[in-house]
Amino acid sequence: MGKRIPEKRYAKLMRAQRARKGYCEDDTADIWAWCVEVLPGILWELAAKTDSYPDMIADEKFPGYDGDDAAGEDPRDEYLHRKWCDFLFYMAALLRVAGLKADSLADARVGLPGDAGGLNTDEERSRSAYLQCKDEFFRLFEKYFEHLWY
Repeated sequence: MGKRIPEKRYAKLMRAQRARKGYCEDDTADIWAWCVEVLPGILWELAAKTDSYPDMIADEKFPGYDGDDAAGEDPRDEYLHRKWCDFLFYMAALLRVAGLKADSLADARVGLPGDAGGLNTDEERSRSAYLQCKDEFFRLFEKYFEHLWY
């Protein structure tokens, strides 16, 4: 049997792997936890640093608007940029809430369908909120994936 690595040394090893590869072996064991911990921060930073928005946002809100205004700054640009940033914050919040609800479900005794225990009302609400947030996040992530850039 292998020798156990001290906790501080193991944490340092995981940080080094994340710095080198962008993930560590612990992350591969629980990809959902990685998503919940890392992606919201990425989305927040993207919202804070981006100076543009996807054309599809403009097309949805102002059909035919191309973003070019010969007279100078168009108020629609500022509006669309703010909407895109708000949207990125919203996606981050969805993922954080889904993570919190998943944690509360893990802490509770959750019966599987057909178990004698079943779910109580609070657990059902938590599971429903978790599924709604998770599903909405991944629906939006898929829709806007190619537009997640600075």
